[in-house]
Amino acid sequence: MSHILVFFKRLDLYLLTSSLLLCAVGLLMIYSTTFGESSGFGLLARQVTFVCAGFALLLVFVTIDYRYLGRISLVLYIFGVIMLAGLLLFGFAARGSIRWFDLGPFQLQPVEYMKVALVLFLASFFQKHIVLMSRMRYVVTSLAITALPVGLTMLQPDLGSAVVLMAIWFGMLLASGVSRRTLLWLLLFFVAVGAVGWQFGLHDYQRDRVLSFLSPEADPQGTGYNALQAIIAVGSGGFFGRGFARGVVSQLEFLPERQTDFIFASLAEELGFVGAAFLFGLLVFWLYRQIKVVDRARDNYGLLVGVGIFSYFLAQAGFNIAMNIGLVPITGVPLPLISYGGSSLLVSLVAIGILQSIAARAQPVRFT
Repeated sequence: MSHILVFFKRLDLYLLTSSLLLCAVGLLMIYSTTFGESSGFGLLARQVTFVCAGFALLLVFVTIDYRYLGRISLVLYIFGVIMLAGLLLFGFAARGSIRWFDLGPFQLQPVEYMKVALVLFLASFFQKHIVLMSRMRYVVTSLAITALPVGLTMLQPDLGSAVVLMAIWFGMLLASGVSRRTLLWLLLFFVAVGAVGWQFGLHDYQRDRVLSFLSPEADPQGTGYNALQAIIAVGSGGFFGRGFARGVVSQLEFLPERQTDFIFASLAEELGFVGAAFLFGLLVFWLYRQIKVVDRARDNYGLLVGVGIFSYFLAQAGFNIAMNIGLVPITGVPLPLISYGGSSLLVSLVAIGILQSIAARAQPVRFT
């Protein structure tokens, strides 16, 4: 028993507590946005189940040495690619996308698993070639590793998750010590790819989302509807909000996906600037504690995994909030630990468990 206590004393309790608080905020908002609906309690009960299961998985991954995950990262990566490919054949379509496997009681979204699998495998690759990352061929290889799941994700199509996968790669590439000259060449390459992708790679509705971001009022009942309703919900909250479960835009269902993609807008309408500022501050503190774990990592692999997980959460939280307030096009990514959804929540808590494994092993544990 004393051995276990010595080990768990090394956990980052601030990171653990802030993760729990974010989950609690998510549960409150899911309850609020489904208040009065016949299916509301069912959604809340499912999310509570996912939270409990997620924290159980978090504790399991704390006990697993993160370096062992590095040794099996290739297997985890290949499994993720197979799931993404299988999704195109056996997944079920919803709202024009094929993103989930229907497993009966719940749906599995493979790209959420792929985000952590990619972090673990890229960290292993960068660690093995850390002194060679000034050479372009190793940078290109790391890009190819990322491009495979990104391409499969784009075929679903799921632009938001594809952007998050690329953000993971870019954050870890920066941490690997790549040269500025290489970054400049990459910038030019992505400008060219973006131009080609805009013309040939995006679906019509994805281009419409970008155009509606630039001018949402041009089609307020069509492509600009989601963005305008989110902005209206955020703005109508004022300083103190309309009150818990009293949002007009969200409660009357003018705001789509109010428990998932637009849960931040729902919160801002009901709790106002004060509530939104509290949530934003909590997210910033949560991300800051992740940086503290990275700073304490005892080896390059732990540092790179920590940077990858931080990049994953930073990109996902940043894009979600930015699209809710009209700063970026609608990308359809959940707000970590807050939005409704089992796959995202479980994988996010597993990622926090891996960070805690890094924190617990920042120094050798000596039992006396």
